[in-house]
Amino acid sequence: MMSKFLALFFLLFSLIACEDKPKNSFNLEEVKGYIERQNKTYGERYLVNEANYTLQKYTKDACILTDKGPRICGIPGIAFYFYNEGKNVNLKIDIEAKTIFGGPEYVVEEGIFELKDDKENKLDDGKYIAIWKQENKMWKIYREIWNSNIESSPSNSTIIELPTK
Repeated sequence: MMSKFLALFFLLFSLIACEDKPKNSFNLEEVKGYIERQNKTYGERYLVNEANYTLQKYTKDACILTDKGPRICGIPGIAFYFYNEGKNVNLKIDIEAKTIFGGPEYVVEEGIFELKDDKENKLDDGKYIAIWKQENKMWKIYREIWNSNIESSPSNSTIIELPTK
């Protein structure tokens, strides 16, 4: 009787030990590929003043920390900032991720950018950091900060007024 009990115990223990462990669904290489694909369409945000478009790219609690400008949080403010009442529709931006690292909660992207007008004249270049997190099972930008490599002067400073609630 004791040997049957031990055999049953050993069998159950073996089955439990062999049971599939929950797999961690985080794969940094997949996230890197996703971010790189998103970067190819980054400039579209200058063309669209629509919260739904911005909501696809940024988390609901996203903030951008602009160069020499305000911290802007929330989808309406971010959409308004990039569109700039249609003044930005002729802007083209190229971004290149240099480093992407992180884990299942947050992924950090460090990179460089170059901003041009529709005639390919360089307006700015610099560096950025984007912090990505998942929202509704999609990776979106949670925080974004960039700064220019071009020294500012009163002639090339821009002030953008944001809508008030």
